[in-house]
Amino acid sequence: MIRNIAWLAIERGGIIACGLLSSALIARAVGVEGYGSFQYGLAAFNIFLAFTYFCGAEVIVPKLSANPQDERKICVNTFVLRFWLAFVTFFSFICYVLLFGPEEKLYIVIFGLMLFLKEPFGVIIALFQSRTDNKKTALIQLLGTIVKTVLVVVLFYMGVAALEVYALAWLLESLAVALALTYLGYKVLGKINISNVSSEYMLKLLKAGAPIGLAFFLLSAMQRIDRLILPGLIDAGDFGAHAAAMQITENLYLLGNIVIISLAPLLIYSVGSIEDVRRNMITVVAVMVALGLGVVSLFYGFGEFIIRGLFGADYYAAALNIKYAVLVVFLYFVELSLSIFFYKYSLGRLVLIKYGLGLLVVLLGNFSLAPVYGAAGSILSLALGYIILIIFSLVVVCTFTESTNEASI
Repeated sequence: MIRNIAWLAIERGGIIACGLLSSALIARAVGVEGYGSFQYGLAAFNIFLAFTYFCGAEVIVPKLSANPQDERKICVNTFVLRFWLAFVTFFSFICYVLLFGPEEKLYIVIFGLMLFLKEPFGVIIALFQSRTDNKKTALIQLLGTIVKTVLVVVLFYMGVAALEVYALAWLLESLAVALALTYLGYKVLGKINISNVSSEYMLKLLKAGAPIGLAFFLLSAMQRIDRLILPGLIDAGDFGAHAAAMQITENLYLLGNIVIISLAPLLIYSVGSIEDVRRNMITVVAVMVALGLGVVSLFYGFGEFIIRGLFGADYYAAALNIKYAVLVVFLYFVELSLSIFFYKYSLGRLVLIKYGLGLLVVLLGNFSLAPVYGAAGSILSLALGYIILIIFSLVVVCTFTESTNEASI
């Protein structure tokens, strides 16, 4: 288990480093307003991507672990279902872009094509997770990220400033990872018999995965909806600076995920009694609070230097925003540490209610605060959303009993 966690940590750490470098170079290449547009496209893509999680690893991995003799059947049905979900999502994504997107749409459509390459081929990642062997798939994803970063570096030094060209680097990364996963899957599973595809079985998978898929969609929308709303409410330059600050926060989110991946299996998921779980929850929350305070201290002390070093002098406004944004990161770390309690006890319905409330608060906050306070109002809205999640989670952790009858996530 420790080795698998280490490989996941290496993968996430590499993604953080490459993500920051890629973002910094693109921000310098396309300018503040162009970078805001680029992040708008990525935010829209990631929100719609969550719709393809309706048959996620949380459902597939346990099935693969419990039924290794049915690996081919599970994998082929999962792939077909996820591809179908990707097709429906892509159509919805294009409709959204045509109706509400900016005048320049090509780069956003290029992002949308990644819907066919992400989750469908991710079934191979789930397969290896079920075998507790994350090394191969983690390496593939890390190498894909490195390839994308190298492409961005080359494009930057060539003086390229077209958004669609940089979007192609993202698409090529997804294509390279999908091809590598396909080869790995073929080596393990061999040829797949299409007769294994069953509409009845796919419907069961969809029903099982729908609650957590909807929960991920609500969370993804809560975290990124500001980048879809703000372009119509604040100046384009201010939005670009805000997007730069929020891009850093999303990379810092991954840092918290690395720590939770390391702590949760040992301190929470493998523990039996609810008393021990609650006791260990205190440890997990304390670690995440300490990590959050460290991040806040770092960016309050060196935030302007970090922003200028990464994005350049044109992003001075982002240096001001990042001091507010890291407070959101702190709240995210606390909420993340509390969320593992919900997954431990499969509290699917409560997860949906929690993230639904969070999204509602963020939406109301953006429309009421952003027109008055600009980007700072949007960040405050997200902070209020996380505070609601934390309060909700604390109530559940303190009052939940094992006799509570909850729908499985």
